[in-house]
Amino acid sequence: MSQETIIPVDSLGAFIPSTPIPVSSLTQTFTYSGGFVATASVSYLSNTYVQTFTNNGTNVTVISGWVKQ
Repeated sequence: MSQETIIPVDSLGAFIPSTPIPVSSLTQTFTYSGGFVATASVSYLSNTYVQTFTNNGTNVTVISGWVKQ
């Protein structure tokens, strides 16, 4: 579902280029809503990063960047 290494964004959508995250080697936690994945989250170097999924009731339509919480 995720790339091997990602560059996260802050809460305003600005990239945080000095913090590449090896997502594929981390445990991801998922939340669900209405049968769809709603969020994926990982913890890395004492920070949590969340990716949000938006759906239209049939398909996932938008996947956010990884946002540092």
